[in-house]
Amino acid sequence: MQIGIFVNFLNSSLDDLLLEYQEKTSSEYIEQISKYRIPEDFDKITREFFLFSEKYGEAYEKITSNKKYLYTRQRMINNVMSATWGKSGICEKIGEYRYNLLIAFVQSTTLSMYKQWITDGKKISLEEIISLTSELLIDGMKKFLSLLFVNFTFLDIHFIFSLIYFFLYNNNYTK
Repeated sequence: MQIGIFVNFLNSSLDDLLLEYQEKTSSEYIEQISKYRIPEDFDKITREFFLFSEKYGEAYEKITSNKKYLYTRQRMINNVMSATWGKSGICEKIGEYRYNLLIAFVQSTTLSMYKQWITDGKKISLEEIISLTSELLIDGMKKFLSLLFVNFTFLDIHFIFSLIYFFLYNNNYTK
């Protein structure tokens, strides 16, 4: 009986500790990227993700990469996404279901690139993984949004031109 009580206490304490860690890291990351705008600063946000992940080291790598921590990881992602993308206004421009697809692409691509980099033992430099991930994401978002242009009304032209300007000029795609 005593062992059962101790195990329940230990599990509860570990869950509380993990929740505290999750909230602390999510809040710190949100604070770190709060100065950036979406989609204009997406390359900077991607850079911050990798730098932040490196700062937190092996514990963060395990939570981010291990299937066992899927629930914890997803809560962290949801916190970040609602604090950033949720306030970007993009959902209102492209519609809820297209927005959900875009978010799924951003989440899965970023996380998959990070996890594969970890799995491969970080055989390429931090700068290279940041660059590859940023370019893949920005090019993917650019293509995704360009495919949606046919569904925009005349009132959305300003938003479309803002996105085109962002992708072409702010990220040096005119070279």
